Amino acid sequence: MTVTVIGADAGAGDDPASNTILDAQGQGRVLVVGNINTSPTIDLQRLRGVRITGGRALGAAGVLNYGALSMTGSTLAGNEAQGSAAGGLDNAVDGAATLTDCAITGNSAAAGGGLYQRSDQPLVLHGCVVWGNTATRDAGGGIAVRSGTLTLDAATRITGNTATTAVSGGGISNNGGAVNLNGATISGNTPDNCSGVSGC
Repeated sequence: MTVTVIGADAGAGDDPASNTILDAQGQGRVLVVGNINTSPTIDLQRLRGVRITGGRALGAAGVLNYGALSMTGSTLAGNEAQGSAAGGLDNAVDGAATLTDCAITGNSAAAGGGLYQRSDQPLVLHGCVVWGNTATRDAGGGIAVRSGTLTLDAATRITGNTATTAVSGGGISNNGGAVNLNGATISGNTPDNCSGVSGC
């Protein structure tokens, strides 16, 4: 059985992602997606209007994705991978993820503070903002790509992210994959915007 999680809209003008919250409260990973013998796991395909926060794990603190995940109008914020990669989302082996109208903010990890792409399947962002994330020991404060393809669009912004000890790749670090910018805005990252990304 597949599951769709839809955030509650408390009324006109309210942001569902601020009302429906999946919070690990610093006690572990928030969510695992896909059929794998890891807890907690659901055969989840869609998240809409949900805030994922409070994850604290060795790696993949927010979402560990082995499945086919679609996130719309959702937020990954305040998740911490302690000593390994992927603060917000780890698109892991065989995982495919499409994020639309999302916010990825305030997450941290050794690499890939916001997002970590290591699947041969794609990670796609439409109209997302990736800002204020931190890589503490390697590159990729916003996004780290190690395999497969990261595809952005012109409505996506990668800004204000930091790789604290790396010499480059504060916004996006690519080492082993492919990145399609498609007019996305990459700016204001520290120590610079990209490493290993053509046209950045």
